[in-house]
Amino acid sequence: DYIMEKDTLEIILGENIARYRNLAGMTQGQLAECVGISTAAISRVERGLKMVKVRTLLAICSSA
Repeated sequence: DYIMEKDTLEIILGENIARYRNLAGMTQGQLAECVGISTAAISRVERGLKMVKVRTLLAICSSA
């Protein structure tokens, strides 16, 4: 069984959020507004510095 390190998961999620946000033509500020969190929080998530809450992740998936 392979267990992913928490830091690795944060980085992978952040990179994917940034990739799909860019494909959707959205800025971090636009995504933050749609999701209801700060632009700084989106930035930290995309850089793998902060774990996104499941509720926020679902909102991001619906927005981007």
